[in-house]
This record gives sequence, C-alpha cells and structure tokens, in this order.
Amino acid sequence: MCISSISILEFLTFSLTKKKGDIKLEGNIGNLNFHKTDDQYRVRQKVGKKNKNEINNIAERSKENASEFGHAASFAKEIRSALKVTMKDHYELFYEPSHITRLNKRLHLILKADEENERGKRLVSPVNLKLLKNFSLNIHSPFKDVFLSPIEIN
Repeated sequence: MCISSISILEFLTFSLTKKKGDIKLEGNIGNLNFHKTDDQYRVRQKVGKKNKNEINNIAERSKENASEFGHAASFAKEIRSALKVTMKDHYELFYEPSHITRLNKRLHLILKADEENERGKRLVSPVNLKLLKNFSLNIHSPFKDVFLSPIEIN
C-alpha cells in the first residue's frame, strides 16, 4: 500500500489498528492527539470544547455536591464527637473503620430527604433524623443491643 494513495489519517488508522510497527508521533493531526507516556506512544481523539455555560453548569453542580458532602461529613463528626464524650472509654468498643463512611453516607441520605431547601443548601432537619434509627457504629455488634439506655434526638 502506498502512502500517497491514501490520506495520512487513513494510514495512521490502518497502521494503529493492525499494529504492524511503532509510529512515534507527538502533536495533533485533525482531531487526533499523539502523545508519549512513560515509554509508550499513544493516540487519543480530541473531545469537543465546552462553552462557558456548560462549564458553569458543571462547576455549579460540583459546588452543590461539595457543599452537601461537607455538611454531611461535619454533622457526622459532631455525632461521633458527642458519642465519644457520652460513652467515654466505651466508644472504642464500637469502633469499626467503616463506620465513618457509613455514617457519612447515612447523613447524606438525611440531607437528600430535606425537601424545604434547594440542592446545595439542604440541611439536616430533626424530622429526618429518624433515618438514623437502627444505624450501628459497628455492624458486628448493633448499637441497640449493647446500649440499653433510651436515646432522645433533640
């Protein structure tokens, strides 16, 4: 096959798909970007550029998500701190590495249950704290089975 009889793009596509040899290129040809990573030469297709409106929408959604995650994580930390003070040395009996993640996840569900505020500004409302019912710090020994005192949520 003669290179002059086909376009360079067709040649590169043919060569890369058949992998008959290395083509060491860096730069751009059409919508293809050739680059070197460590010891390999790679090619990727360029993605269409986003306009400012699309970028702002993505940034806005990211800010909303970050705000809600931060709020849920802070509230979870407050709960853990209150339990540490209340339970003193016994808190370590309930410790399990995954409880932090599980508590954050549960509080994020509580945030999502807030229908009064808009996304990104949702709050943990006392009404939705009932979603914490049956949550255990340690999945192997449920809190309700070892902490027999009544619990009030104010």
